[in-house]
Amino acid sequence: MSSTDSPSEAQAKAKWHSQRAWDASHPKATWAHAALRSAVRRGLIIPEGCAVCGDPSAEGHHDDYDKPMQVRWLCRGHHQAEHRRLRQGGGDG
Repeated sequence: MSSTDSPSEAQAKAKWHSQRAWDASHPKATWAHAALRSAVRRGLIIPEGCAVCGDPSAEGHHDDYDKPMQVRWLCRGHHQAEHRRLRQGGGDG
C-alpha cells in the first residue's frame, strides 16, 4: 500500500489484481461471463429469479462455459453454495 492509499483503496486494488489474474487463467469462463453480460445489456437475455428461492436479484451460473447463454439463475448465496459443492467434487453442474 502506498502512503496515499487508504486501506479500502488498497483492498480494491488487491481485488482488481486478483480478478485480473483469475480472468487470465480462466479465459473461457471470462468470455462466457462477458457474452452473458452483453446479452443481458442488449435485452437478448432476461434475468430470472433464483431457481432455488426465487430471489429476484439472481446471477447467471454457467454449467458449461461453451454455452454462454445457457445459465441457471441463482441468488448470491445459492450461487456461492453451488461453487462450494462443485469444489468439493459434487457432480454435474
